[in-house]
Amino acid sequence: MNDARRSLAWSDQTGRSGFTLIELMVVIGIIALLAAILTPVLGSLIRRQRIESTRHRMAQVGMAIDWYLRDWAVLGDVGDEEASEDDSDFAAAPAQFLYVRRLMADSDPYMELRPEMSMTGDPPRPVTALGEMEHIIDGFGDPLIFEIDNAVTHGRRWTRQITIRSQLGTPTYDGDDLRYTRRIEGDGSWAWDDGTP
Repeated sequence: MNDARRSLAWSDQTGRSGFTLIELMVVIGIIALLAAILTPVLGSLIRRQRIESTRHRMAQVGMAIDWYLRDWAVLGDVGDEEASEDDSDFAAAPAQFLYVRRLMADSDPYMELRPEMSMTGDPPRPVTALGEMEHIIDGFGDPLIFEIDNAVTHGRRWTRQITIRSQLGTPTYDGDDLRYTRRIEGDGSWAWDDGTP
């Protein structure tokens, strides 16, 4: 019995101390097994957290767009309401319309944005100054995509439908895109579409 205890303990008699090779291999094997079990679980939890962060960000943007449309009839360049149905200016730089321009005019912005919530340029890169904010990013660090349907009635342009879309970190696969849509003509409420049939 004493011999068995002595083999598991550190050995001071020979001047060497440590574990045997088999003991080290068993410990490494157990750690590798735990890592193999936990890695997919942690990856799934991180993805879910990013999706929820994206949903929250999209809901914030939706609320900001509601406030914006209370002041203006159309998403986009407000000085050009009698123009065509073009919406490219808002879709290309939503942060400018919902945050930066209002702040520069000493007005309350439609939503609060921090530099880490925005990007600039094409391809998008991190923001270094307030005036550079263009794109609003999702929980995966990719720009949100805005699909806007403007209409012209009696010579006046107005926004009929807005869809905010996140590719959820998979830009080459559209099947899992998250969409947040508001149709102005109906009841005017926002509806979620998570891409599932």
